[in-house]
Amino acid sequence: MKKNRIMKEKNIIDFLEEKNNKKKRKGGKPRLIKNPKKLTVYIPEEVDRDLRELIALIHGSYQHGLLSYEITNAIRFYIWELKNEKKMPSSNILNPKTNIYEVAKQIGWEIEKMFGGEKPQQITLKHLRMAIINVRGCSTPTIKRWLRILEEMKFIKHLRGQVFENLLP
Repeated sequence: MKKNRIMKEKNIIDFLEEKNNKKKRKGGKPRLIKNPKKLTVYIPEEVDRDLRELIALIHGSYQHGLLSYEITNAIRFYIWELKNEKKMPSSNILNPKTNIYEVAKQIGWEIEKMFGGEKPQQITLKHLRMAIINVRGCSTPTIKRWLRILEEMKFIKHLRGQVFENLLP
């Protein structure tokens, strides 16, 4: 008798767990964005198609809510870039003076842009190379030279393998 009661309790617990796991969200606010506001925009079909393909590529498949999430991040990044545009040093000068601190700041801004406006604590060699290419040029000696200079001036610190600590201004 006691055994039957225990079995019934286990069955009830299993039933409730299954019921909670099977609950589907019906409508309402998207899960990925807190306090969403509706914004209706018209974009070209090819932009819409490319965006949805990119989302499917990044996340494995296209799911409900991901379009809003990715567009929100893109708008945030665009706003951040516009706000900080005045603070960025000009890189349109043909032959700039090689002021190491200014170049380090420019590389730091490039890395922040890669990470959506946030300064990462650790960066890979790939990200460092891309930032140096965007600021100083793509030749291999230039990249190696600036990696060496940044490490000597303690703007980056080699941790392990291809991972560096980001100490850029």
